[in-house]
Formats: sequence, C-alpha cells, structure tokens
Amino acid sequence: MPKKTKQTSLKNKIILVNNLWSLVRGTVNAITGLGKESVKRRERSLPPLNQKNYWYDHNLLISETGEAVKNGIHGPQYVFDVWLQLMTHWFDTKGVRVYLVSPFLDEEILQNICTVISTCGNGKKGVLERFIIRENCYNNIKISNIVKTGLDADEKKIFKRYISRAIYVTYNEHFNKTYFHCKFLAGVYPSGVVELMVTSANFTRTHLGATYRQLDSLELKKTNWNHFEANYIEPLVDYTFEHIVNV
Repeated sequence: MPKKTKQTSLKNKIILVNNLWSLVRGTVNAITGLGKESVKRRERSLPPLNQKNYWYDHNLLISETGEAVKNGIHGPQYVFDVWLQLMTHWFDTKGVRVYLVSPFLDEEILQNICTVISTCGNGKKGVLERFIIRENCYNNIKISNIVKTGLDADEKKIFKRYISRAIYVTYNEHFNKTYFHCKFLAGVYPSGVVELMVTSANFTRTHLGATYRQLDSLELKKTNWNHFEANYIEPLVDYTFEHIVNV
C-alpha cells in the first residue's frame, strides 16, 4: 500500500471541510423548512466549495496540476480556494499562529472559519492569534449580532473557545475617522517564517466564492516575523482594541 503523504492528508482535510460545509447547508435548509425559491436564493449566495485543491510543497503553494498559484487578479472561487487552503494548512500545522484581517466579515465566512478550526484539531495544532475586523463588520451589523444570529450551537462553542479571545476591532468614530480597509491573512511559524496572503477581497461571500463576476487581487508572500510585525501588525495597533464578544 502506498505510504500516505502529508500532501494527501492535507488534500483529504480540505475535501472533508468542503463536505462538512455542504452537509451544514443541507441541515440548515431541512430544519428551517425553506421553500424552493428561498433555497434557490440561498444556494446562489452559498455555492458548493470547489473541489480543486492546493497544497504546500516546501516553499511553494502549488495546485494539483503542478502549476504555481498565480499572484494577480482572479475570480471569487479562485481567491476563495486559496484562502481556504491556506487557513486549513495553517490550522493543521502545530505551532503556527494565524492572523486574519478584514474590515468586513459575514456569517457564512465565519461559519467556514469555524468549520476549518473544528476539522483541524480544535486549536491543538495551529491557533488563531488575532482576528482584526470592524466592530460593525457587515452591513452595519455588529460582530456580536453576526455571532448570535449566524452561528449554530456547535459553531458558537468553537467561536467562544478559539475565536472570541482573538478578536480586535476598530472604532471608526475615534482617531479622526481613520478607516481600516486592509485585508490579509498570515501564518507565523515557530521558526519565524511568515506566509502571507494579501488580497482586495473582503471576508464575505460576495467576494469569496461568489457565483457572479467579482474580481479581486491576490498576492502570496513569504517574509519573516520582524518584517511582518513592523509592516502589517504595528500600523494597526493604535487603531484596534481587544473586543470581548459574549456568546
């Protein structure tokens, strides 16, 4: 029998995350008794996750065809695939500290994040170090309300234990209307190496996995902790505050 590789294991985890998300969508529809038209509308906003997977090979993020993921302008499914793969890899790697930064976050992407964390060991490997968002993170809705109305009981447990403590928010009414609009995610390894994805995509379904035409930038970088802290974290320190979200 062929020896199971790390790449194969990671591919299986990605597929498992995708399948779990599809199961969650089906269960919610069954419980809520949504009519056919409502289901159609919801399905348009919650597309099936693409089964095309990416994985790491030493210093390179490559596709299953062997082609490197390209920095540049891409559609919403491509950006979402890379976003999901990166998070899954980081949360599935022991000792990695994960940083998520986006002014906007909706319930569907938050559900995706909860699913990835629960599938990849519930914080026993990679951990969420900081999650920076606006307090009113989607259509002027506060993050506390997104959690309250958008997550099921199991997802709320995951949020409370592994996400809530990492939340930092910006208050736009302070600091002479300094608006926070940067989007990136990063995995910091114990060695100090940082893998970084910078994108124009908000952490919402209208940007990640949308079925209509949406173009966003995507750039993958590799740097070190000192550079990352000085250029990506410290500039946000004066404009963000630790925020307790009661669940």
